[in-house]
Amino acid sequence: MTITEILQRDHARLENQAKHLRDANRSDPRRDFTTFSEAMSRHMSLEEHAILAFLTTENSCNYVDMPELVRQHDALRLQMARIEEDLAASAEPPTQGLILQLLAEMDAHFLFEAQSLYGLFDAELTEDQQQRLRGWLQVLGETLPDQT
Repeated sequence: MTITEILQRDHARLENQAKHLRDANRSDPRRDFTTFSEAMSRHMSLEEHAILAFLTTENSCNYVDMPELVRQHDALRLQMARIEEDLAASAEPPTQGLILQLLAEMDAHFLFEAQSLYGLFDAELTEDQQQRLRGWLQVLGETLPDQT
């Protein structure tokens, strides 16, 4: 499995979880958001601590869009924190507007990655480098603490 396929599979998993958040009539919105938030945080941490670190250190790749990717991750984390604050301050589930804004940001971010990052794997990384990066992803995926 290529690095691009690994990311696409994880994005599809997150998009599937997002479907539950888009449904305003879901049975347990707090649990649905917590599940999504933990998975999204873990995904971003893996990208930052494995993929971006690998591109920088192992490949000496000058990924010019790295600051924008990290900025988008920070914006997603900020929006998730706003929703968590809303959940903590209210007995009601978070407003659907906050959820929809988060998911729109996620969709734009996934598109950005598909356009700016995926091609880099094929163009810049040898099969040996992709194999090493898959190893990094596996190790970090097993050892990175859940992001709660």
